[in-house]
Amino acid sequence: MKVISINDAAPQLGKLFADALNGERVILTNGVSEVTLTPGTPNELAEEFDLDRLEALLLEGLDGESRPYSHAEMREECLAELRKRKSV
Repeated sequence: MKVISINDAAPQLGKLFADALNGERVILTNGVSEVTLTPGTPNELAEEFDLDRLEALLLEGLDGESRPYSHAEMREECLAELRKRKSV
């Protein structure tokens, strides 16, 4: 796994892209937030998840009680739901 700042990544983006395509986990950070380079296309991701169902769940949540979630909490909630759906 590589964690690299976006400033350091800029001159070697092609290499980092190739590393991610070869299965290495590459994380770019700006010191506050992080993104992970993941091989695949948007269409592959859309096929993997039922985006219509996800949208319905999000809209359903607007009708009920809510509380502010941090970015990390929301990400973990979404990933947990996706893992649960994949195991069914």
